[in-house]
Amino acid sequence: MIIQTIISTECQHSVSDLGFACSNCIYKATGVLSNRHRTGRPRKTTAVDDRNIVRAFRKDPKTTVSEISNNLQRAGVKVSQSTVSKISKKNRKARLEFAKKYRDEPQKF
Repeated sequence: MIIQTIISTECQHSVSDLGFACSNCIYKATGVLSNRHRTGRPRKTTAVDDRNIVRAFRKDPKTTVSEISNNLQRAGVKVSQSTVSKISKKNRKARLEFAKKYRDEPQKF
């Protein structure tokens, strides 16, 4: 978006005109305007699911990860316990600190 804004001020065209021009070029090249296949695995949980998981932990901090993952599975969201445990910012920060601490250790560590 920033690049489009810079180009639009230099060319004296609106950002939406540039977006349309880009879309038009993509359509001419591929014949399709839909999103192309992306690499990587799609997320299992949505942002709403993530907020609900964090809310459940805040509501009852003694709740276990397995209880929350079972509740999600009953609601139709199939996630593993490891996925649930990776969601909170505290856990993400702890994993990052652990990785930074041991990144220089030998692989047989």
